[in-house]
Amino acid sequence: MDLGSIGFDWRQLALFTTLTPAGAVATAFLALVLMTRPRQTRLAHALAAPLAVAWMGFVAAATHLGTPANALYTAAGVGRSPLSNEVATVVAFLFICGMCWLASFRRRQSAALDAIDRAGYVLCVASAMLAVTESAAAYGIATVPTWDVWQVPASLASGAVCAGSALAAGILRTLAPDATTEDGRPAGHMRAAIAACAAASIALVAHALALISYAHALADVGNETAGSVGQAAQHWPAAVMACVALAGAGIAMIWFALRPDNGSRRSRARHTAVCLAGVVAVFAGMLVARVAFYESYLSVGF
Repeated sequence: MDLGSIGFDWRQLALFTTLTPAGAVATAFLALVLMTRPRQTRLAHALAAPLAVAWMGFVAAATHLGTPANALYTAAGVGRSPLSNEVATVVAFLFICGMCWLASFRRRQSAALDAIDRAGYVLCVASAMLAVTESAAAYGIATVPTWDVWQVPASLASGAVCAGSALAAGILRTLAPDATTEDGRPAGHMRAAIAACAAASIALVAHALALISYAHALADVGNETAGSVGQAAQHWPAAVMACVALAGAGIAMIWFALRPDNGSRRSRARHTAVCLAGVVAVFAGMLVARVAFYESYLSVGF
């Protein structure tokens, strides 16, 4: 069924569910690194990158409200509406993490301020995870059987972890002045980047399995007017293959970029460019999956 016929723009929804949860995961990953050493000024400033990604998705989705005044109705539904809970948690995440980012520009440093920073980063992680959880739960709608299955939140969450971890790895690689220490071990930011890339690799496998399982679930879903959704879901094998191919290639590029460079500025720039290109490829793969998901929309009636 075409979502446009009932007032939805799937392109905006696909951008939102691709960008905002992934930006939240990347922010949480960087906040975890900052919790160990809060005085990493460059890394704290770099929180702007995943927050910008999350903001782009949120702004794209905000156009669904029609007018800014409708935001009041969204807020009024917090606690009883999954959509309102999703919007509220995303707003809370953007506010909390935005405040932590702004705090990173202060000049004063002290043990007390470090403790406050750590508490702020804990809130960043908690708010990011809550936002992703509520975004994944927002599609549990009984009147839309193609959305009200466990594979939907599982695929959204695993996709967010995959893309968000890849973005975190790209940021950490970009900030790493050296890939290794003098004794040949990975440098500080590089160790965190390797962990993020490993998380992205594992999440991609989970995401692919969730998408394949979802394709099987769709075969048994239908209604009296449209019949089975199986025909509408014929594009799923191609979408899954495209998603895995793009994201897999992107993660492979990130792994390549995490290898030690020769120390020259040109080599470092080349590794950084490859890493960022890999991040873009991962996001492209996740976007393909989200577009395919919205095209599988089918309600119980008209």
